[in-house]
Amino acid sequence: MAIVSIVGVILLVSRLIIPELVDTIFKLSNNIPEYVKEIQALLEKTSMNKPMVHKYVNQITFDWDKISGELITFLQDGATSMLNSTVSAITDVVQFIVSFALGFVFALNALLQKEKLSMQVKKVLVAFLPERVAKYIVRVGRLSNNAFSSFLSGQCLEAVILGCLIFASMKLLGLPYAVLIAVFIGVMSLIPIIGGFIGCWVGVLLIFMVDWKQAIIFIIMFVVVQQFEGNVIYPHVVGNSVGLPAIWVLVAVTIGGNIAGIVGMIFSIPFCSVLYQLFSEIVNKQIKKKNVDIP
Repeated sequence: MAIVSIVGVILLVSRLIIPELVDTIFKLSNNIPEYVKEIQALLEKTSMNKPMVHKYVNQITFDWDKISGELITFLQDGATSMLNSTVSAITDVVQFIVSFALGFVFALNALLQKEKLSMQVKKVLVAFLPERVAKYIVRVGRLSNNAFSSFLSGQCLEAVILGCLIFASMKLLGLPYAVLIAVFIGVMSLIPIIGGFIGCWVGVLLIFMVDWKQAIIFIIMFVVVQQFEGNVIYPHVVGNSVGLPAIWVLVAVTIGGNIAGIVGMIFSIPFCSVLYQLFSEIVNKQIKKKNVDIP
């Protein structure tokens, strides 16, 4: 069911994004000449009182046939370069397919036999380690499982809610590319802290190509929705499930991002949550042993 759910989400996102993305690229390619003309007209209007600048602006011309020819030539040169490295490209593709297939088979077998694998690991720990150490390792494993599952499930639900809020708000305000931007922001929000803002600026860029006024409206709308989602919905959906204070979430994301990029940012929070819980227990035990009141 885990694998089916992941595949289903990927297919759903692809079904929503790819047609909208193709349509967006087609519209932008058709509208670029009009955008250039509008910019040129604006420059001519604003430079009327400056003869030198106005003369230079009037001399600016765009030969779209020439530009298209140069673009085709560029693509042909690129295709030639790609053909020269065909063997290397095919090798990389084959390696990726083999690695993906092996990873899929391994994951499927691990999920089908997770109870058996868990029992085998426990037996090995009990057989070769002192009982106290083995129980502590098992407990750390359970803490890790709870922290990771709570964090990932909460993030996924939060991403769906944020995407739906963005879509509903954009439709209500009549903003373009509602499906594409909402799905993109929802997916990017899986990256803690900065993911939603990355999706926001991509949305601003797309809308700006249509109307700069609507782009400003979108920014204001995103800030309002983000504040509502972050302060009202997120605490109830994710809450304190990972048990990590906000300041340490920021530290975890920063360190994880520097070490392993986006993957590090995603998994650093539950990992640090486990370390935080274990360290808190050690500190509390030491204070209890000393029997000292905290000043």
